[in-house]
Amino acid sequence: MKKSLEEKLKNKNLNFTESELDWLLAHIGDENPEIRDGLVFVSFARSISEEALSLTQFQKLAQYSMSQDLIFYQMSEGLPAVLTRTFAALLNSYLIEADGAKAGKYEYALTTEQRQYFFERAVDYLENEQVFTGYSQVYGWIHGFAHGADFLANALTHPEFTEQKALEALDMLAAIFHRLPESFVCGEERSLGEVVVVALLSGKLSQIQVADWLAQVKFSLAELIDYARLANFEVFLAYIYFHIFEKLDLEAPLKNELLKVLRQI
Repeated sequence: MKKSLEEKLKNKNLNFTESELDWLLAHIGDENPEIRDGLVFVSFARSISEEALSLTQFQKLAQYSMSQDLIFYQMSEGLPAVLTRTFAALLNSYLIEADGAKAGKYEYALTTEQRQYFFERAVDYLENEQVFTGYSQVYGWIHGFAHGADFLANALTHPEFTEQKALEALDMLAAIFHRLPESFVCGEERSLGEVVVVALLSGKLSQIQVADWLAQVKFSLAELIDYARLANFEVFLAYIYFHIFEKLDLEAPLKNELLKVLRQI
């Protein structure tokens, strides 16, 4: 199966049989990064973005992810169980993005129940994941928080994702930095910053809402780890600032809250 799927990826026009989709789903958290990254992820990413799946097949992926709750697979376990969770986040990210894409083949192809599940899990996953490792010499890229951020960003820009849910996401993002066991080293804080960027650029959240949230975020600096947490949060804020200041007319409250921290770097 592996070899035949690799051959399919060489073709310009993709198509998958039901048994091939079953194999891909069964290997979503494969411990071999060549299979997990190079075959399974690429197959899902291309087939959804290129609209190569039938509506029935698209539904099959969504229903399997939801019924198996892949993104919460053995949530209390670390490696290698986390591989299923983090790559389920990527699959879910593509599914919810396609469901919200206006005039796309898969626009509103999810059921209401599935859509609400993805919205809830987009926040819940980042709130509950305990594996902060970005890369493993044994398993390759893990990127739980980067992939989770991709999932949340795509869910947040969906037309049906509510403002209230977006505000909950802000509080969850702050909580991530407050519970960091050590510094991010693979750029995860930038991926998390993208969530706020898309919220602002899409108009899902206003500048004043983000400014009010930032004003409430504090770091105690009582222990050495607190300084690492603050340093990562500063990178997070820098990413937000430099990705919106040329695209938005920054209002004083948000600009002041961002620069209040960034001027100290």
